[in-house]
Amino acid sequence: ERHRQVPLDDSDTSSEIAERSEPYQDHKQPLQGRRLFGYPIPVFFILGNEFCERFSFYGLKAVLWLYLNEFLLFDEKGSTSIYHGFVFFSYGFPILGAILADSYFGKFKTIWMLSIVYCIGGLILSLTAIPGATGTPPHWWGMVLGLFFIAVGTGGIKPCVSSFGGDQIPMHEQHLLTSFFSFFYLSINVGSFISTFLTPLLRVNVGYWCAFGTPAILLLSATAIFISGRKFYVISKPENNVLGNFFKTLKDGMVMLVTQRKQKVEHWLDRCQSRHGHVMVSEVKSVLRICTVLIPLPMFWALFDQHSSTWVEQARDLDRKIGSWEIQPDQMPTLNPMMIMILIPLFDRVIYPQLRKRNIPHPPLVRIFVGMIITSIAFAIAGTVALFQSGGRVHVIWQVPQFLILTVGEILVSVSGLEFAYAEAPKSMKSVVTAVWLLTVSAGNALVAVIAEGVTLNAAGKFFLYCGMMGISTLIFGFLARRFKKVQLEENSQDEFKLIETQSQVSDRDVDQ
Repeated sequence: ERHRQVPLDDSDTSSEIAERSEPYQDHKQPLQGRRLFGYPIPVFFILGNEFCERFSFYGLKAVLWLYLNEFLLFDEKGSTSIYHGFVFFSYGFPILGAILADSYFGKFKTIWMLSIVYCIGGLILSLTAIPGATGTPPHWWGMVLGLFFIAVGTGGIKPCVSSFGGDQIPMHEQHLLTSFFSFFYLSINVGSFISTFLTPLLRVNVGYWCAFGTPAILLLSATAIFISGRKFYVISKPENNVLGNFFKTLKDGMVMLVTQRKQKVEHWLDRCQSRHGHVMVSEVKSVLRICTVLIPLPMFWALFDQHSSTWVEQARDLDRKIGSWEIQPDQMPTLNPMMIMILIPLFDRVIYPQLRKRNIPHPPLVRIFVGMIITSIAFAIAGTVALFQSGGRVHVIWQVPQFLILTVGEILVSVSGLEFAYAEAPKSMKSVVTAVWLLTVSAGNALVAVIAEGVTLNAAGKFFLYCGMMGISTLIFGFLARRFKKVQLEENSQDEFKLIETQSQVSDRDVDQ
């Protein structure tokens, strides 16, 4: 995710699912194991749920900035800050969902309970958007309450839905996982594309209450679809709280860093091996190495998510007429999912195979580096359009290049970043890496909210500022990527581990544990 829940964004990878034990099956449910078109029936309930939920979320996001600015009368800075603050919380609450699913309720109960919270938020937002419902001028309390409930709901179910879908694939049919995640990703983009195109039309022709109400109804449908498949599901029991163990190890390591600072160790976390064991400490160290490389990534999301906020603001002031048809400014983000559906097959089937054929290396870290450069170029173009805009009327068609380049950058950064993080993470820590990845999205949107309120520049100035900040972040990422140390943990039958560290331009060395 991209954070739009690319198969790896908030789910198990196929290799991870292959490594885990068979999910618990409720043998009282006689319909488990039924097939449709060769796939387990529960898969179709989950795909339908994902289509409706993503339709709801992206339909809401499509009109949110204009709702804040035109209906609730926040200024441009306030609208941008609230919009990105909402996205910040939406990608911060996955930690809550992961803890609830892993430790208390399991994925199925967590999904339907938080989906109900999600539905309540959508209904509140829709009802309070009815003209006169909260007074004249309209009050903001319904917006705050509704968006908070939606953030809790969408964020909480984010780390659960796709991995719950993976649980439905039997261990002896792991070949179905690739096609399942392909369909899962397709349902996300189709839902996003349709809603981003449709909800602005509802906003113009009916009103904001309908633009929010339609996604809320689809969300109710998503919850009903999901719950109706209960008798078909294979349900995994809650397991240990990996996130909790991870943070506890970190906490103990930091405490011992102060209380036992005279003890000489190779790494500051090594002091707590006696309490948490060598394996846990080694895995936490591995995750920290991954986190170090991901430090510059929030800047990418700070730029990317503006395609639905500041770029909509820019489109509003452009000439949007094509013949007798006028494009709505909040329809322009439709270009992103449309281009994604075209470009991902192009990269997977043409560009990457051609690079391999010519023996041109393109590992994930290299692709991320290139993608960050491309993303900065997209904002340079956006700033240039804003400069011409200040000198006269500019047609909205000139936004197409910046959307195209940003989408290419998204493919290179988001998908490659997930591939890197999951490939390097120990299998027991993949849920932790999921949370870290989603937190980079959250942090990026927090950064936009702060800059929107604290920086007094015109539109062109801000776009060029983001371009420069992205350039600096790219250089930092390049430095961190070159220094990245890969840690591989190999487990033998006696639960003994060998820690192998490799670094660029350094010979491999084995350390027996």
